[in-house]
Amino acid sequence: MKFICQNIYDYFIRKRNSSFDNAIISNWEELPNIKEKYFKLSYDKLTVCVGNLSFGGTGKTPLIAELINNYLPQDLSKCIIERGYKKYQKGDYFLNSENIDENSIEFAGDEALMLFEKTKIPVSISKKKYRAYFNAINKFEPECIIVDDGYQHRWILPDLNILILDEKTIKKPFYPPFGKLRESLQNSYRANIILVPKGSKNEIVISENQICLEFEILPGKIYSSTNSDDISKSKKYIALAGIANPNRFIQTLHDNEIQLIKSLFFSDHQVYKIKDINKIINFTKVYTSGIITTEKDFVKLRKFSNEFVKNEISLFIQPIEFKIIDENNQLKNIIEEILITKNIKAL
Repeated sequence: MKFICQNIYDYFIRKRNSSFDNAIISNWEELPNIKEKYFKLSYDKLTVCVGNLSFGGTGKTPLIAELINNYLPQDLSKCIIERGYKKYQKGDYFLNSENIDENSIEFAGDEALMLFEKTKIPVSISKKKYRAYFNAINKFEPECIIVDDGYQHRWILPDLNILILDEKTIKKPFYPPFGKLRESLQNSYRANIILVPKGSKNEIVISENQICLEFEILPGKIYSSTNSDDISKSKKYIALAGIANPNRFIQTLHDNEIQLIKSLFFSDHQVYKIKDINKIINFTKVYTSGIITTEKDFVKLRKFSNEFVKNEISLFIQPIEFKIIDENNQLKNIIEEILITKNIKAL
């Protein structure tokens, strides 16, 4: 039964990919006139796609921040493409320095807001990523576009396709309900760069035109929501998270020598309301007076800061950093080659 389910799932994935493989490539300006269901939009500047093969968190958001801050030339004008998953308000939206406020989370979603705050790069948001792509070019004409979670969104034609394979994807490569694959490991052939956890390089097979690099997800420096408190490693805290992989968050806290007394988990992309905040505060008061949460959760919890202060609860944030192990600068070199080929100015 397991293999029947897997084969049925894989059949529809292969059929979809075949439709895209045979789709016509159109210039981004032609989008309003395209009638076909399957198409691929091109752009004469640099388009970088970051994605994975599985459902759930694999580190795409911190990877994008790492690419922007340390790999893509700083003098390139950039824009990030986001779907705005589970954002409260419907419709397309731009997130930039001109319209950032406490209500931005409702229009942009947690990942888009977090990326903007970490990179200060404009974010174009739409339920259809190809429409966000069109909107971004139409408004900003950026020299570089980064598509978040774009590996399966094949309506956009990338110049550089970066694929993250986490440990579960490599060791348990099955479709739901037996695994979390969106598509087969065989479809990693579309990637230019494949990133695998440190020590996993020998567990996958790549083609001659692909580059495989290892990565680490490391804990950053914990900071306070009020910038007035320092984390105490002798005190016990509540771990609070609404993310796809809370176990990784807990492990990060342990790696950072944080003592936990209890954990409180919500669903991924949780939209926090005042009733949730009251639940969190009441739960915390039973055990301690300190909470530590993720950056993705904090962008949604921040508007309730006064509630935590009023109840004398300290709120700390544990950032994470995505580090690519690339001693030979292979990623930077391939980016430079694409920029030269497309005649885009870079440092």
